[in-house]
Amino acid sequence: MILANKLPGGWNSLIETGRDANKFHMFDFSFDLTKAYTFWAGLIGGMVLNTATHGVDQLMVQRYLSAKSQSQAAWALIVSGVVVFAQFALFLLIGVGLFVFYKNFPATGPTLRPDEVFAKFIVTSLPVGVVGLVIAAIFSAAMSTLSSSLNSSASAAVNDLYRPFSGDKDEARLLRISKILTAVWGIVQMAVAFWAIGLQNNVVNNALAIAGFVTGILLGVFLLGIFTRRVGQNAALVGMVAGIATVSYVKFLTPIEFPWFALIGSSTVFCVGLLASLFATSKPADDPLMQQV
Repeated sequence: MILANKLPGGWNSLIETGRDANKFHMFDFSFDLTKAYTFWAGLIGGMVLNTATHGVDQLMVQRYLSAKSQSQAAWALIVSGVVVFAQFALFLLIGVGLFVFYKNFPATGPTLRPDEVFAKFIVTSLPVGVVGLVIAAIFSAAMSTLSSSLNSSASAAVNDLYRPFSGDKDEARLLRISKILTAVWGIVQMAVAFWAIGLQNNVVNNALAIAGFVTGILLGVFLLGIFTRRVGQNAALVGMVAGIATVSYVKFLTPIEFPWFALIGSSTVFCVGLLASLFATSKPADDPLMQQV
């Protein structure tokens, strides 16, 4: 509302200028793997990516486990989909509004990167009280997301890696290790954040590319554990290595865009893991990793 009121012509100016600049073009039905935002990339690649992020990622699973029942967890997932859809529609509208605003009032000084446009508008164009509320909301959202990711990283490291292979059952010691790992993962995330400042693509593209890269591999292993009985730890690890190598090749040596990373990674892990199981000497029942799955 504040953004539209600052435009000469208000909402009509926002809609007309955005339409003239083709900002409201919603669907691109071309089947081009080198384009990130097409209908098929969203339908197929997005479906697999969301299956991975909302189905096997500890960051989301730990939230489902806080529900009282499976039905409540399912309803939470459905409602979150509706809310996220509305949220992204609002973000896209704000993006069009910012485009129109800076078209009418060009920013002075150095050329803004795409990730800096909204931040500059918040600092320079919002009323004083609203600026404080927006910044507080940004910090609140960042804290809630970071706390979840730190907790899930430490929990996965302790329960899925350290505890099964060490046999340590001392809950007090495990708690201390979890606290230490939380601090370690915090330092790792800070290092990644400083490194990401120099990336050329915008934050959303980079975040989704990383998510597709990592969670696609996890989804492949998860599918092996759910739909097969012959795939053991060694075969699954072979599939993971093949998946990481394949997605790395696709990311750095081909023009294929990030919506397809999760599909490529999970398919590679599943197929190679299943194929490797034909030559494996150990049975899944002998593998502690696959027993957990």
